[in-house]
This record gives sequence, structure tokens and C-alpha cells, in this order.
Amino acid sequence: MNKDHLQQIFKNYIDRFEEFNSDDRTNSSEYYKWEMPKPFKVSMDKALKAENEEVFKYELDNIRKITHDFIDSGKTLPFAGLVKAADKEWETVQRMFRELYKPDDGNLDIRQEKIESFLAQANHLKDKNNLSDLYKSDFRSVTAYLFLYDPDYNYIYKPTHVQDFQDCIEFYDDFGEGDHVNLKAYYQMCDWLVDAIRETPSIKETNKLRAPKFKKEPYLDTEWHILAYDIIYCCSAYNLFRGITFIHHTSKERKVLWEKQQKAQELYEKLKAAQEEKKILDAAMDELGKWLVVGESVTFKSFGKAAPVEKGIIIKKGSTMITIDFGDGNIKTIDWMSTVTNGYLKFQKEESGFANTVETLKKASQIKGNLSTAEREFALYSEYI
Repeated sequence: MNKDHLQQIFKNYIDRFEEFNSDDRTNSSEYYKWEMPKPFKVSMDKALKAENEEVFKYELDNIRKITHDFIDSGKTLPFAGLVKAADKEWETVQRMFRELYKPDDGNLDIRQEKIESFLAQANHLKDKNNLSDLYKSDFRSVTAYLFLYDPDYNYIYKPTHVQDFQDCIEFYDDFGEGDHVNLKAYYQMCDWLVDAIRETPSIKETNKLRAPKFKKEPYLDTEWHILAYDIIYCCSAYNLFRGITFIHHTSKERKVLWEKQQKAQELYEKLKAAQEEKKILDAAMDELGKWLVVGESVTFKSFGKAAPVEKGIIIKKGSTMITIDFGDGNIKTIDWMSTVTNGYLKFQKEESGFANTVETLKKASQIKGNLSTAEREFALYSEYI
């Protein structure tokens, strides 16, 4: 994802905050999004518990007023369609909402199934009651019911606002089309956005500025899901993409780019693992360096089973070789790495754990080779990370 583009979006949101959060509400006032969830949940809970048609339909009508044009608009009236269906089958509509709000413990596969089941039943009722397509339910509307009921655990999906945002921040996973939406992919993008919000104090401080403007008790939005949606929405509604150059991609292009992003992430993880191995090797080299010093007492066994073990003192150390004085004019210069890793050269005062150091040193060439390969492979995809 493109963090620089997202930070520019945050800056534009902050700079133009007052523009879309008008005090008198005669102009743009997007803070109503924070005012809807609490009354929505109160009325929905009453509707879910209703024991008769009158109470159920009364609360649905309250919800229609609370949400105003957030769910229904001049072009589509999915919630109004459910209200009309409730005139004939209120218990069916109630059961649909009860099933939608059953706990799923954060399992997005189950949540996806609940949304699709609700959607299928809603449109079956529309057709059964001969309602026009004006009242057709869609994936967006069902995610809105979940979002308004419990914003901390849900995101609303509005494709008209999402696609440009997706291209701008270079998140290329396929969300699907129409009512065939990949909920996991969309939630992944939103979670990434929320993480960025948490790490950006300026956007959180700006968010506090709307507090005096509320006319109703707002939802606290401690998980930043409402703010995340507001940012996505305002990007397209108020062109918060200003100053950012990005490419609008087709679904096919996004698929190719997503595959490259996934490959880049895979190679990045491989690179990080190789870098960690190199750190361990460097630490092992440092540990060995504590012993490879002039004056250190060592034992050395020459090649061959019958070769004697000699005791000596290091008198000189180079980048790859050391010189050992074994006394009586017996001085040898040897390769310290190979003799240590093969067990021919030992230190008389070796500490516990030094054997692990030696095991790491044995893999030095492999570790360096793995890092070189990982760096080379990642370089080919680094622009997609």
C-alpha cells in the first residue's frame, strides 16, 4: 500500500475538515454519521424483541427516520422495501434481522454468509410482494445494518466510494463486483486504514474537533471504524485526492497488481528472515572475536585421527588467518574460520553456549548466500510492497 498517498489524504482531510463539518448544518455536515448508531441500536433492539406487528413496524419506521438518506436514497430504497415487506410478513423480516445480528466471533466467513443469506431473503420478499427494483436490497445496505448496529466490529461497504480510494492507496485485492463482494479483502483494507489512523496523532486530534458540533449523543468510535468510513467517503465526496497522482485500474489490472503485491510481501518476509539469520551470524562472529585475540590460550589438533593435540598461544590475528606459538619454535599460521567450525581449534576457557556459536558459524556461507538471494529477488518486486 502507498503510505505517502494515505498521509496526503489525511492532510487534505485535516485541512478541509471545517468545510464538511459545518456548525449550522446548512452546508455539509458529515458528523451525523456519529449520531446514528446509538438511536439505531436502541430502535433495532426493540424491533428484535417486539412481540407484535405494531411495535415492530413502529421501530422500523423510527430507524428509517434515523438513517434518513444514509441507507435509502432517491435511487434505491432497500430499507423501505423491508418496511413494505413487513406490512405482510413482519415476523419474517424480524427473523432475518435476528439471524443477521447473531454473534459470529469475528469470523468473516460466517459474516459473509449471514450477509448473503439476508440479501437473498430480502430480495425474495421484494419479488414475492411485487415491489419494483427501486426497493432492491444490495450488499451495501446489509453492511450498513451491521455497521450502524455495532460500528466497532463492522465496516460499511459502498463501492462507489471504495474503488477510487483503493486505487489511490494502491490496495489491489479484488473486492468483487455487484453483490458478490469479498468481505475479507475489504476488511483487510479497512483494518490497514484504521492502523494508520491509530499511528497518526494529527488525524485523531482533528477528529476531536467535531465534539462541540453534535446535537445528539455520539457513538464514541473507540475503534475508529466510523472515522475510517468518513475518510473513504469524503475522499470521493470532497475530492481529498487533490495533489495525488494515481492510476484508475480495471478489475483485470488490479488482479495482476494484487498478485505482484502478494509476491512482494512473500519475498519481503523471506528477506526479513534472511536478515535475522544474518544478525545471528554477526552476533556469532562478534562472540568468536572475543576469543580470537593475541594472548589467548588455545588447543589445536592437526588433521588426521592420530594427530596430537597441541597447546599454544595466539600471537597474531589477521582477517582470515591466525598465528599460534606452540613453543620450542613451533609456530603455525592457520585459517581460523575453518579450524574453529571443524573442531580443530578450541579455546581453553570456552564458555557454555559457545557450541551454538560454532554451529551458526558453520552455516556462514549458506546464510550469506540466502541473504544475497533474498535481496536480489525482493529488488524485482520492491515497488509493489
